[in-house]
Amino acid sequence: MAEPHAADRDPAKGFLYALSAVVILSMTTYIFSKYAMAVERGGIRPVTFAFAWTGAATVYLFVLLAVRGRIGELRLPRGARARMVAMGVLSGLAHILFWCGLARLNTAFTSFLMRFMSVLVILGCVAFLRERLKRLEAVAIGVMLVGGCISSVGAWEVAGTGILLIGLATLAGAAWRVMAKAGAAQVPPMVGNFYRVAFAAVLIGGWAAGTGRLDFTGDADRWAVLLIGALLGPCIAMSLMFASYRHWDLSKTSMVVMAEPLIVLPASLLLPGRPLSLQQLVGGLIVLAGGFWLVWAHGRRRLLSSPPGPIE
Repeated sequence: MAEPHAADRDPAKGFLYALSAVVILSMTTYIFSKYAMAVERGGIRPVTFAFAWTGAATVYLFVLLAVRGRIGELRLPRGARARMVAMGVLSGLAHILFWCGLARLNTAFTSFLMRFMSVLVILGCVAFLRERLKRLEAVAIGVMLVGGCISSVGAWEVAGTGILLIGLATLAGAAWRVMAKAGAAQVPPMVGNFYRVAFAAVLIGGWAAGTGRLDFTGDADRWAVLLIGALLGPCIAMSLMFASYRHWDLSKTSMVVMAEPLIVLPASLLLPGRPLSLQQLVGGLIVLAGGFWLVWAHGRRRLLSSPPGPIE
């Protein structure tokens, strides 16, 4: 994506695009999906949901590329092919783990836990792209870890499996984001996103079919919510996110993305199920505070190339 001339940058548009993307992603990734996966109420099983979500997003992105006359861009450079496959595999793993974890946990609690994506992306850049970790960033990570411990203490027996799944999902999600950063110049964002979800859909579908986990039962309204969410989230919201990068610094977009739990928290009250406990709320807010601090500190050097966010 070409960087626009400074005169063409509009900070107000950058903020509105980023805010719109975060609102849509918050609703689709957490609220819509939680409703669609409520198996005990006629919902879709998580693994099937992961396959259908990535498969629908693949179709939508292909149509979007065709409408914009960009099908020719789908021919990947030789050096980018292996990276795209690896990103798809990691994204597929992240989707399976995330949706299975979300099905077991409170929606707002999951959103707080996903703030650790920024930590893993930054640490991955430090480990593999030779970026340096500043003292302020290390302290912010420590604050987030304290908040995570407060949220999880005493809840492990009830929510331990879900927490572990979300932790592994953030690890896999951070890994493909670091890979995307390393090869950002080789593939246009929309094309890269297409191949990522396409390879993820193939991986998830093959594994689910081979293990007998592919089950297309579920009420029609749950499937409608899934299909609408897959269009709004991976396609429309991510396009808005990329548009925001053209009008202001990525670090500022990352600050807006970090505020996602503040949208998910009140919206989650619309869903039935176990409410967020006071302990989880306090710990989550500490995680959020540390996350804002981390993104601010890291953004000062403009090294963060992929903001923390949901598993699109």
